[in-house]
Amino acid sequence: MKKLTIIFNIIHLINAFSQYFYCIEQYRNDTLIEQYYFNSRGQLVKQIQQIFTPNGKDVVVREWEYKDSLLASEKITTGPSDVLQYVYLYDENNRVVRIKWYGNNRYEGKDVFIYQGNLLERRVHYGPKQIQWEKIFTYDSSQHVTQMDFIIYMDSLSSYQKSYHYLRDTNGNILHEFCLSGNDTLHVVKYSYDKMGRKIEQTTFIPGVGEVLAISWKYQKRLHRPVVEIHRQNNYVVYKEFFSYSKDGRILKKQTIEYRNFSGKMKPVKNKYRYKYYKQRKV
Repeated sequence: MKKLTIIFNIIHLINAFSQYFYCIEQYRNDTLIEQYYFNSRGQLVKQIQQIFTPNGKDVVVREWEYKDSLLASEKITTGPSDVLQYVYLYDENNRVVRIKWYGNNRYEGKDVFIYQGNLLERRVHYGPKQIQWEKIFTYDSSQHVTQMDFIIYMDSLSSYQKSYHYLRDTNGNILHEFCLSGNDTLHVVKYSYDKMGRKIEQTTFIPGVGEVLAISWKYQKRLHRPVVEIHRQNNYVVYKEFFSYSKDGRILKKQTIEYRNFSGKMKPVKNKYRYKYYKQRKV
């Protein structure tokens, strides 16, 4: 969950603030510092993550290079000899058709994107020797995805397939997601929205088990970013996030609370984040 939260933070900050700020710093208690650097075009070019542990400090550096407006490569460095690099290739319509990745300058695999007209039809993931998985997409007349088939190849002779089916409202918002394997329903996800189209609830059900996870969001007035996010399992609250923003919509603080059990005998794990913005900062 923490990894997903960090990814969400990166995407959220890029979308909301990249056109305004050259550097954003995120602090979590005394255990984490993340710095995001942007070029003059507002493109994210570098992220430095410092994680402080009792044994010292771990540093992860991510760097992005662009060719005009298109992402050309991404490099992730986690140590002097541990480098992962992604290289992006595009067609004449500026659609990504290949993503190749290398581990310490050694080819590891690629993703191949196949289009039908303007729409992505297949994404095929190759390992060093064979196809590892692929995704096949089906669309409605409004070009919304209605089905995604996910096929995992165990070896050259066997595979496992899951199919995701999506029901949407007239605005294109997903109302229900059904995950099937053959004739078996693996899970169902139900989504709810308010009058402004903001997602307020996401509930996952497993047949024969019932509700396993419910995520809800609360908003203030006409703000489109949530101020509270709550996760529940079996009607117990297991995780919370609280956000505060400036008058111009910049996130200033975030607090997370992770409840480690339901008995109340163990104290929840609390983390506080704060954000600083710099209009000029050299990379």
